[in-house]
Amino acid sequence: MDYINKSGVNRKGQIIQPSVHFKGIAFDIGGGPDGISGSITNELAVLQKAQADNLKGLKGFLPERENNALHCDCIAV
Repeated sequence: MDYINKSGVNRKGQIIQPSVHFKGIAFDIGGGPDGISGSITNELAVLQKAQADNLKGLKGFLPERENNALHCDCIAV
């Protein structure tokens, strides 16, 4: 099957790994009071502090500006 990603690249015939969300080792935090509008600034500050404090289980995070969310990667502790 054709599978054209956001960049316009056809990934037909390639192995596409399942989302880490399905495996339960990642979650997203939405920005703004309703999780849709607003910005992720407050959430980003909280996660930066948590990472600086070596919060157990938090592997890292990545701002998803297009989705207005912070993607958080975790490990089992």
